[in-house]
Order: sequence, then structure tokens, then C-alpha cells
Amino acid sequence: MKKYLFIASIAFYGCQVTENVSKVTTIDFNDAYNNKDEVAISEICNHIDYIPLETTNESMVGDIKDMKVFKNYIIILDNTKRLFVFDKKGKFISILDHEGRGPNEYIEIADFSFNEKENSIAIFSTLGDNKVLLFSPKGKFVDSFKVSNEVEKVYEFSNNFLFYNSHYFRSQSNSNSLSVFSTKGELKTELLEKNREKTIPFFNQYDLKTSIFKLNDKMILWEKGFDNELDTIWNINKDFEASPRYVLNIGGEKFPIERYTDKETISFEERMKKTEIQGYLESERYIFCSITHAKRVTRFIYDKKTAIIKRVYNQKGDRKFIVMLENDLDYLSPFWPEAIFSDNKMYKLVYGYELKNFVAKMDSNDKKDNNQIKIIENSQITDNPMLMVVTLNK
Repeated sequence: MKKYLFIASIAFYGCQVTENVSKVTTIDFNDAYNNKDEVAISEICNHIDYIPLETTNESMVGDIKDMKVFKNYIIILDNTKRLFVFDKKGKFISILDHEGRGPNEYIEIADFSFNEKENSIAIFSTLGDNKVLLFSPKGKFVDSFKVSNEVEKVYEFSNNFLFYNSHYFRSQSNSNSLSVFSTKGELKTELLEKNREKTIPFFNQYDLKTSIFKLNDKMILWEKGFDNELDTIWNINKDFEASPRYVLNIGGEKFPIERYTDKETISFEERMKKTEIQGYLESERYIFCSITHAKRVTRFIYDKKTAIIKRVYNQKGDRKFIVMLENDLDYLSPFWPEAIFSDNKMYKLVYGYELKNFVAKMDSNDKKDNNQIKIIENSQITDNPMLMVVTLNK
């Protein structure tokens, strides 16, 4: 059965795939929808840290559009089109503010990444600019180069840049999901050809559903599946060879690919009637998956070690769209990961002033000699957020 599911899931991909059926695991979520056992954070986690991002007159962040954690830096993009750079302990380093149409400026920040080997921040400028600009962590311009096609996300990997190609512009990359460019802008290879998408004249519906992140020495890719095909999780190795890692059977009914060519916008109500993955993250041991099913968002944790799926569901509040792990370790914020902090750590953003309500309910003995609690109690509404970093079990 596993072999059959595997073949079905890769039927529309091109020849860049390294096929290895024996190492592909099928994860079936169908029976897990009815599992109503509550999962607490202590079942998967052994420690929680809070890293406050330094707040100064210069470093105050606006509405956060994106945030990424690298080996030595935390970088935030806010609504002012600026990048705020902090070190791993939250100390403010610099602001990258180079909006414009000059040679060393960007029109719009579509995405950003960090080149560990070159110690440089890479900004991809879009809106027809199709340019990558490199800056030092302190904001000094280093270099820039053009890329040949419109892309949507950029990731540094193996001292090259891995670009995710938007459905809107797949024709520019021969209908491949990924393109690999050197640090000088040379196109080296393309991955995961979508033969079926070649038959689609244009995608009118913008519905970005993808996750790309580094885990150990590989890049992991999940991309939204159409129709009722299975969703596939891919490994990308340092030689930029793609191989299937997992196939996810989520049941239900997905949107047909032709629906995304319609000019009529897909409504929220229509979307909630379908079954589709909304988010995917993975650590060394656990998979975190959010799925729209039966008119609600359901979240699951899959334990790779035991092959057990647990459903995350707050039965007390019966909240349809806000489902998180109950925090029974430090009794502060509930948790669901926003991104990877490292191979065995996940994080979400929290604000100190919002945690004061949790602190007020704590016993005085629990507050004693707790520096994190003191930071929270002294937080102001104008302070930058904190990173809630959860260390997961191995």
C-alpha cells in the first residue's frame, strides 16, 4: 500500500527526483480527526526560554511581516520595508533601510535569507526588479546580482541560493518548483518539474501554501497539492537532488487545480468546506501539521519515533480557528510553532505585556528568583516582542 501511495504522489514530477520507495513513509491522518485527547506541551517539550528583542528608539519594530532565525542572527521584516537585525541573544545590531530604485536599493522585499559562509544578508527585490542584494549584518552593501525569472522565496543553502517559484510565474522556470542560483546569479539547476501545470494558462487565484526550511543538513519542502493527490514532503540534499520523504494522506476533498484559474475569488466559506494542509513544520522528532477539515482548522503532532499522531484541540474553549498546545511547563503562553529555531527547537513570537495576565495567576513561589518572570512583569506595551523558544524532546 505504501508503494502505491508513493507512486501516485510523484506522478506529476520530472526527472530531477531521486526515487527511493523504501525510505518513504505514508502518514495517514484520517483516523486522527476523531481523536479528542488533549495534548499538553510537556509531552513533547522539556524546556522553554524567552528571548526579549532589545527595545531602543532606533530598534522599535512595526507590524511584523516576516521573521527568520539563523545561526547567529534574528532578522525581522516589518511593514515599513525595513529589516531589523538582532543577535541570537536579542541584542539590536542594525537596520537595513534601502528602499528605492538605485543600484544598491530594493523596490520591495519579497523575501530574505542569510549566507553563513559569506556572513551576508540576501534581500530579494521584486516588482519586476528581480534582483538580489547582499549586505553585511551591520548594513553595509556588499554585492548584487539579477536573476532570470520571477521568484517568491529565497533560501541560502550549500553556499547557493534556492528559490521557490510562484505559481504565477512557473512558466518562466519551465514549470519547476525550485531554481538554484549561485551567489553570483548563475542559474545552476531547476528541481521538481510540474508537468501538469504546463497545461494551465494562468493562475488567477493567489494561494501560497508552502513550507521550506533547513533541517540537519537538508532542505525540507512541502508545497500545496491540488485535486485529491497526496501531499509530498521532499528532501533536498547539498547536491540539490530531491527525494520524497513523506506522503501525507489527509482525506477529504481538495480544490481542483482548474479552480485556481478562475477569476472568481475563492471565498473563505468555500475554502473551509475543502480539506487542505495550511501549514507544515518538522523537527528532528516531530511533525507539526495544520489541516482545514470539516469547516475547522485542526492541528496534529506526529511522533516519528513512535509513529503516533496526536490531535491538538482545546476542548475547554471550543475555539474553531485558534488551537494551540496547553502550556503546562511554565504556565505562560500556549504554543504552536511559527518556525524553526534550530533542529530541535521551535519558536513563536509573544509580547511581554500580554503574558502579564498569566504571571498574575502564578504562585509567588514560582515567581521567586525567576529572571524571565521579572522581564515579563517589567514589560511595556511599546516593547519589542520576545521569542518563545521551545526545546523539543529527542
